[in-house]
Amino acid sequence: MKGKVLLSLFATTISLVTLLQGGTIPGRWEKVEALAVRQPIVVSLKSGERIEGLFRGVTSEHILLAMAAENELKIARSNVQRISRREEDGDSNLNGTLLGLAAGLALGGVAVGTESHASFVSTPGQQPAAVGHVHVESGGTRSNPALIVAGAGALGAIIGLLIDSSEKDAESRYQIIYESP
Repeated sequence: MKGKVLLSLFATTISLVTLLQGGTIPGRWEKVEALAVRQPIVVSLKSGERIEGLFRGVTSEHILLAMAAENELKIARSNVQRISRREEDGDSNLNGTLLGLAAGLALGGVAVGTESHASFVSTPGQQPAAVGHVHVESGGTRSNPALIVAGAGALGAIIGLLIDSSEKDAESRYQIIYESP
């Protein structure tokens, strides 16, 4: 008995969350009627065909799409399986770029710190270097710390940008407006 009550309560909660989030209730043509004119939509037909166009209008039995070259397509409601629109999340690639930049700068700073620390460690048979002085053997070269940090930051920013933009392309999300019962 207790299990049935919990299961019923769980099912009710899921249904309410779906409704409150604006989830699609199959057969609700009112959501199609509320679409803004010229909004890009995708109409999936029961035949499996997928048509992309701009919402032009709706009647109780048809949906009208504006197609290329000012052509209008009238689709019977009885042929429609699903109507959806692309979700716009407003997320630019800036956050991925900045996150990559921060990670790159941090790694560049660690690399410079590690290299500087290694320069201060004495080798057998030599006097330890004084604080603030770097011992460079003849013929040796010393890297510019600012260039290392800047280069690592730039590389991190590029990687962050590429990852962020590829995730958006791979995860094109569509919001279902109408689904045939």
